[in-house]
Amino acid sequence: MTLSKFSVLLLPLAAAACSSTGIVDAPIYSELPDGGEGEFRGEAATIYTEVATRNNNDDAATALPISGAATYSGDFAAVIDVPNTSTVAYSTLFGDSDMQVNFGTRAMTGTFNDISGRNYNGAGSSTAFYDFNGVLVTSGTLTGNGIDGDVGGTIYDGFGGSYTVDADLDATLTGPGATGMLGIFGGTFRNNSGGTNGGTAPIEGVFYGDR
Repeated sequence: MTLSKFSVLLLPLAAAACSSTGIVDAPIYSELPDGGEGEFRGEAATIYTEVATRNNNDDAATALPISGAATYSGDFAAVIDVPNTSTVAYSTLFGDSDMQVNFGTRAMTGTFNDISGRNYNGAGSSTAFYDFNGVLVTSGTLTGNGIDGDVGGTIYDGFGGSYTVDADLDATLTGPGATGMLGIFGGTFRNNSGGTNGGTAPIEGVFYGDR
């Protein structure tokens, strides 16, 4: 699977960059999702800041276990570019990220769960808050320190609305012995009640976890 659904190509960097003072570590991802026409605000901004800090400061794992399994628990955040509405300019999703990696089978499974969201107007003010029912399910394959996979599922806002996510995912294990995980995802978010563009809008996000 490739990250063909991303509006911007986001690739992990495998090498260090050279500066006038010597060799310095490059960010794990050359670019992080920026929210498109929206932006990471409120709770989502706090999570995004954590991911950005880790992206700049952490190293990709170089010594991985060859057997056993680990759970990486942390948070995720995403921005949805809501199409052509007069009251909502964009929305955010945020919640818990729980990923399980089996180092023997090289498989990753997990969920984004305990999901909440906010709508924002064009001035950047929050106009609505939602607690969603349901989870988004992740799966992927570990190759070296990288994970190529996807995330999808349907969540419910408690007011009769349902929303389906279909996105590609890329993650990198970080730290000595693969103690952390850092990742990005992007694809589509569909309002199953319909609307402009069939109720479909771009979604892009970030996540992290530790074991």
